Amino acid sequence: IMFPAVRTFVKDGKITFEATVKNNTGKGEKFALSAIVEGENAPADLKSELVEIPAGAERKISFSAPWENAKLWDVDSPYMYSCRMELLDKDGKVADSAQPFKFGFRSFEIVGKDYVLNGKKIHLFNHDSWGNCTATYEEALKTAKTLKSLGYNSARGLFPVDAKDSRFENIIRACDEEGILLFVCLKGVTAKSYTLWNDSKTRVQLEKYMASAIRKWRNHPSNVMYFLSTNFLGYGLDYHPLKMADGYLPSGDKKRKAQVCLNGVEINVSYTHLTLPTRYQQKDPEAPQGLQKTNKIHPKVHKL
Repeated sequence: IMFPAVRTFVKDGKITFEATVKNNTGKGEKFALSAIVEGENAPADLKSELVEIPAGAERKISFSAPWENAKLWDVDSPYMYSCRMELLDKDGKVADSAQPFKFGFRSFEIVGKDYVLNGKKIHLFNHDSWGNCTATYEEALKTAKTLKSLGYNSARGLFPVDAKDSRFENIIRACDEEGILLFVCLKGVTAKSYTLWNDSKTRVQLEKYMASAIRKWRNHPSNVMYFLSTNFLGYGLDYHPLKMADGYLPSGDKKRKAQVCLNGVEINVSYTHLTLPTRYQQKDPEAPQGLQKTNKIHPKVHKL
């Protein structure tokens, strides 16, 4: 069993289970996927029809079941269920089982300009952003409790889920259990890969990476939205005119970022009529065009 997942539908009162199954028996076999759910009002006898899978092949098995009285997960009552999926052969014997996981029965949608949780409009009081991805679970839980006590009900995870030394699993688990809606950084498009996005091989690799990350984190009820990058163009102060005077450029696609920085410098000085301090008055061949050896901004900039 690979990539076990649940999808919950509050409005329709049903739940869907799915997993990818690979037949390693060496011959064609029929298998069924079953789910054992534990928690309040959990349904029983959750099992798919038998699906024939050729030797060595993979098939996604999916089935749905009605569940109209589930205890909902929300920001005020983050109730969690546990689930274990098993693969059954044609005789009903367990051929494989997946690692148990927890999930919440909830739905999250964007309807027009509104966020809707479990069919009801919700206003997000967002903490931007949760940057400590190295925290232990105890520290992450402490932070989540503090955020809730201050009135927050959502947060943005600053670093990508696979960042170096990241313990993102602690953050998302704490959000699951404390009822905090989480925006998850996938690192789908970064400055390094931006210029190669139209390259077919690079795009395929990025899409595979994003699909893998989504499969890993999709069962967490706190995970309601993905975003693809953080500080894509660097940091705000990277574009300060005085910092740019040293010819500083953020890492990444320097040509593109340089133009962004130059545009920022020109716009800033056109409105503020900056006078550069003495330390920036010497001519620097690497400095952006428009920053001259005098202590005044070049007149052509003011024509903007």
